[in-house]
Amino acid sequence: MVDKQMVEGLRERLGDYLLQKGLPPKRAFRCLSPVHEDKHPSMCYNVRSQRVHCFACGVTYDLFDLIGLEYGLAEFGDQLKKAQELFGMERKEFVVHVGAEVEHEDCGSFLEALRGKSDRDVGYFLSRGLDAGTVERHGLFQCDGRAYFPIVEGSRCVGWCARAVEDGVQPRYLNAAGPMGIWNGDLLLDAQSGEKIFVVEGILDALSLEGMGCRALALCGSQNGGKLIRRCREGGDALRGCTLVLCGDDDPAGRRMNGVLEEGLKELGIPTQTLVPEGGDWNWMLLHRRDRLKALLEGPSGEEASAGEYVATSAAGALDSFFQRRERMAGREAVPTGFSGLDKLLDGGLYPGLYVLGSISSLGKTSLALQMADAIAGQGRDVLFVSLEQSRFELMAKSLSRISVELAQEDCPPFTARQLLSGEPVGSVQRGQLLEQCRQAYERAAGCLFLRESLADVGAVQIRRMVEEHREKRGCVPVVVVDYLQILAPADPRLSDKQAVDRSVVELKRISRDFNLPVLAVSSFNRENYKTAVTMEAFKESGAVEYSADVLLGLQLQGAGGRDFDVNQAKLKEPRQLELVILKNRNGIPYAKLRLGYDARYNRFLPSGGRAASRYA
Repeated sequence: MVDKQMVEGLRERLGDYLLQKGLPPKRAFRCLSPVHEDKHPSMCYNVRSQRVHCFACGVTYDLFDLIGLEYGLAEFGDQLKKAQELFGMERKEFVVHVGAEVEHEDCGSFLEALRGKSDRDVGYFLSRGLDAGTVERHGLFQCDGRAYFPIVEGSRCVGWCARAVEDGVQPRYLNAAGPMGIWNGDLLLDAQSGEKIFVVEGILDALSLEGMGCRALALCGSQNGGKLIRRCREGGDALRGCTLVLCGDDDPAGRRMNGVLEEGLKELGIPTQTLVPEGGDWNWMLLHRRDRLKALLEGPSGEEASAGEYVATSAAGALDSFFQRRERMAGREAVPTGFSGLDKLLDGGLYPGLYVLGSISSLGKTSLALQMADAIAGQGRDVLFVSLEQSRFELMAKSLSRISVELAQEDCPPFTARQLLSGEPVGSVQRGQLLEQCRQAYERAAGCLFLRESLADVGAVQIRRMVEEHREKRGCVPVVVVDYLQILAPADPRLSDKQAVDRSVVELKRISRDFNLPVLAVSSFNRENYKTAVTMEAFKESGAVEYSADVLLGLQLQGAGGRDFDVNQAKLKEPRQLELVILKNRNGIPYAKLRLGYDARYNRFLPSGGRAASRYA
């Protein structure tokens, strides 16, 4: 009989499984279907359904499906067994006879029944360097050839781990059914400012550090980093005053654990340090190199510590962190914008950083940013679109109008945004069907598109809070679009317009860095730039834009700056012939142009100048 509680507990480990495979649960990644040659990351992880879904080919997998694909296991029983092995939840269906059968799902009762029949022998724990006080304090005991380690939250036993300590006892490792808890996780509830909490993989390691006077907790597996990050997020600001010392084993799994925790805790503003055991794990050091363990935990002192800290600020001192970050970034790809030409110029799309898109009015800055946002959301990547000028419904009407061009037929013209907003009758059965098709097509992207409208009463501080709320509610950070820069609420009403924009740009850049996400901010040019070719001078209204942005993009009419250029005639062309100019790219091609066509009637950009839907005019 299959333990349903254990199956659901394992299914919830999908995010940890993706991390183990170097895949980013919070971002789109290449489809895992063996028959889909995914050229762009199209698969996303849904934390609520505990499934991954490909928005290109439509496949959906849970943890067991992915294990079956990776290990060639077609039967669910085999997939379940492998999942138990991977996540340390291997368990036999058994009961313990102490006058009556004990339900093993009730962890507290189960352990009490075992403890009651044990012979009080604690020799195994003493042989691992623990003292009798530690054994008693944490309720450790031996029974039937196994050592048991209860996992307690508050006053309630929520799980346990056991290992064989006598020959012939199988399986060697045994855990309670259901999701694994964090051993000694209550330390996070009463953490004091300035103290250190040591985070290790196994319970014996945590007990070893506790025996040296440290406050330590155990993840009960290197793959459980996500659970600790969620617990810390729920803890709020209390943990920001203490330091979590990351103590994964000196092996690939331990280093991966440290990297995942370092990145996740950094986003929460919780300081971290990394400490690696020498020659094995922490319990091995306690048994074989106790003096060295003590010195390692105490660290250097006085002038030696000061000199060591200064040396650590050198590039050599940061090499380990650099390569750990590189390992964490493996598999993380740029976010495609929906414009293949632009993605090529940007080395694949948008990376974490600040992008600023500027132009004169009426060239479609908002429509271009919205079309990119829709394309990104269509890949399953969350987008937070902060509109300071247009309403949510106006933006939705623009998107639906653009989609209607793709779906319209010769005898059934597309909808303009004005027609969609006015609520006028569709006029025919075909038009009604077209409208329903547009709705269905838009829903695929709309589920990941979060439109936030405001009448210029939102500033960078409020946008930071929106990102924090999104991460808390959705379990991921979004791509952020801000439309537009000049009407963000100033941080201080006493600032001049230029100073206010400067401050906003710096804060948006800080958001992109702190949350490791792309921010696309739309900017408006002065009327002086109507007839001239776009240059970095156009952004001079705010010096911080030019210097703080990672990428500057300027949108201009084709031919702007030429001797015979007529801005009004250029605007009358259908589609308008535009150029998207890369004026600055901190980590890529420093200057390039991309031709685009803008079908203003239907809020639609077309690559390489394109052709508008003129047959519908």
